[in-house]
Amino acid sequence: MKRSTLVLSICLSVSVIALLVIGLLFIKGKSKLKDIKNNNENVKKQLESIKKDNETKDKAIIELNKSLAVKENEITEMKKTIKKNKKKISNLNAQNNKKKEERKMLNKSSKEVEQETKVEEVYEILSWFNGLGGPKFDINDNGKITDDRCNTLSKMESFLEQYFSHTLTRKLLDNGQYESRNGKMYFVGGDRGASLDYLHCNYKYSSVSDKKRVISVEACYWDNFEEYPQKERIENKTYIQIKENGKWVFDQIELPF
Repeated sequence: MKRSTLVLSICLSVSVIALLVIGLLFIKGKSKLKDIKNNNENVKKQLESIKKDNETKDKAIIELNKSLAVKENEITEMKKTIKKNKKKISNLNAQNNKKKEERKMLNKSSKEVEQETKVEEVYEILSWFNGLGGPKFDINDNGKITDDRCNTLSKMESFLEQYFSHTLTRKLLDNGQYESRNGKMYFVGGDRGASLDYLHCNYKYSSVSDKKRVISVEACYWDNFEEYPQKERIENKTYIQIKENGKWVFDQIELPF
């Protein structure tokens, strides 16, 4: 009986101790859960704060991107303006250089104009069509041209277009001094004498451009021919050169003698 009572007492004591331990563990667990809950709340608050901070930063980034886009547009417009201004400056420089070249051309001496336009050489060719000489021909063969440069119509046309425009070349070929027969050229025109009172010409560019040069000509003549002191008579003429197939040729010219 005493032994049973002792065992029961021990069991009760163990149960009480177990309950105490469980109670303590429950209290401790509850406190820990509270701490965890509080910690979770803090974490949640921190996350909310971070979220708000991120939203603020995102808004700031969006505004910054907008600002950058505006700046990029401004830079693009500035680049366009700079490009336009560079083009304007380039055009102005080209115009200034062109005007300088034009002034330089207009200030050239008579001798320089003569050499540049080859006008004296052109007079010689032009005289062929004015009864003052011409290419070599065989008088015993009906005036057949023997000059290899122009003994056929195509050769003569090519030769003339070294000095004259296509339009003026056609006019010269149609003036009746030469004709084509059986693929060969013949001299059929007449001769005339040169003006004995002709002295010389003075040349001056009156206007120049990329495609056209106008030449003012003073043709000087011995007005009181064979009398002394010699008196000069001036006749003003205008010659025109144009650029055709990359070279300067005469489109308007006449013999001064």
